[in-house]
Amino acid sequence: MSRCDVPELKVPSRLPRWFPEAIEERLHSGPFCPWRPELQTFGTVSQRVLVCDAERRQTHYFYRPTNIGSPPQVGPWRRFVLPWRLAQAQPALQQAAKL
Repeated sequence: MSRCDVPELKVPSRLPRWFPEAIEERLHSGPFCPWRPELQTFGTVSQRVLVCDAERRQTHYFYRPTNIGSPPQVGPWRRFVLPWRLAQAQPALQQAAKL
């Protein structure tokens, strides 16, 4: 989750035409577009990832800030867990989930 630039990721064969090609290529360099000195109008200010664990019936919410200091740096990943108790407490929702 911590990778911004993924060298193995190929630039799409057809890029959007909102910006010049050099900018579009940088915007498609990985799962998160980091802040860059040469491209200061773009970049994430935070990163969030949701992972649903059906076996444990919970959702993991990972998050971190990416604009700490100057130049901006990333903070540590943090997480909290959201249990799926609502579906367990209401039989009608459980039945609907099986459909």
